[in-house]
Amino acid sequence: MRNSTIIILSTLLCGCGGRVAKEQAQPGYVVPEFGSEQSVAVADSVVIAEQFKTYNWKVGDGRLAVQDMSNKDILKVYSWPGGERIMSGVNQGQGPDEFVAVNGGDAAKTSQMLLYDMMKRRAIVYDTSGDSIFSTSIYDLPTDNGMPYPYTYISQINDSLFVMKMDMPMKSSWQLANLKTGHIDWEYVNPLIGEAEIYTPFDFIQCVDGPTLAVAYRYINLVELYEFIPEKGLVLKSKYGLPDNQEDIEDYDDLLYYNLAATVIDGKLYCLRSADGGEEGNVVEVYDLAKREPLKRIVLDRAVTDLRSDPQGRLVGYSPKEEASVFYIWNVKFHQ
Repeated sequence: MRNSTIIILSTLLCGCGGRVAKEQAQPGYVVPEFGSEQSVAVADSVVIAEQFKTYNWKVGDGRLAVQDMSNKDILKVYSWPGGERIMSGVNQGQGPDEFVAVNGGDAAKTSQMLLYDMMKRRAIVYDTSGDSIFSTSIYDLPTDNGMPYPYTYISQINDSLFVMKMDMPMKSSWQLANLKTGHIDWEYVNPLIGEAEIYTPFDFIQCVDGPTLAVAYRYINLVELYEFIPEKGLVLKSKYGLPDNQEDIEDYDDLLYYNLAATVIDGKLYCLRSADGGEEGNVVEVYDLAKREPLKRIVLDRAVTDLRSDPQGRLVGYSPKEEASVFYIWNVKFHQ
């Protein structure tokens, strides 16, 4: 899908070190140099005889939770790695416990899913680890003079703090918000998008891993690493790639992908790269978040459209098929 983004917040206030990549003509941008390339064979696969309309899913301990937009039941939970449907729930509709306009976010815990509704101005965290799907927390979304902010993704840091991504036609920004109190601590405007630009070619993917923010752009060959500093807010620390964008393209269907997905394992950022500008890829570029530097490149033996990690530290890739959904598992820890 063309509406995702990567953000990563890391707990450490870290300094740069180690290998320095070659800086190019554009000031402040560095082309990443990866120290090694490794090929990794799939360790296991899970086939579910259903098709999903999703970009939000998560692997927890013995569970796979999927936000599926293809029918009325929004959340579906499967055994993992068995792939059998255990339960489903949370409905779209006009009722008091239903979602009018559902959006997906990222809950802090692997056993939970975050959904929010711009029409009802609320975000709900659901637990999927038990015998039924139930809400653990319900939050009111902040408003601007009674009007909802245009949130396009929400990442949870802890029980109260959330990183709120906002996108408008000529602007993209983040808020750090305490949803327990409704207070917005700060707002940071993405400096890459100028006032005269159109937003879509600048779309990016968002994840949270403690307090360090990394951003991988879908249609720009660029990964940014930010750091949250309590007294200063969000500070841009590293820019890997080039800012050249596709803003002048006439048909958005012709946009070329660069970064498709990302996930974090043990302080390492794993970015799934497009193979040829399309919606699949099998090359994963790895960054060390503590040192804020490129680490290595991994070549997977299967092409996938999306990428996550499981509690065991393995990569999990998603590949939609004609009559099924296939998830591949790779033991990348054995290749470090």
